Amino acid sequence: MTELYNRTSEKDKRQLLRNNMTQAEKIVVTAKRKAPYRAWKRNHKIISL
Repeated sequence: MTELYNRTSEKDKRQLLRNNMTQAEKIVVTAKRKAPYRAWKRNHKIISL
């Protein structure tokens, strides 16, 4: 019942897809990658003097 998500046999396919993303896909991936940082920044407001 265990699924293997990072199969080495699929590595070339994943790499090809990642290196040939459309502009829309790049925007979505970038936003998803930055989301945790934005949440942390929003929750930990720093008051500058």
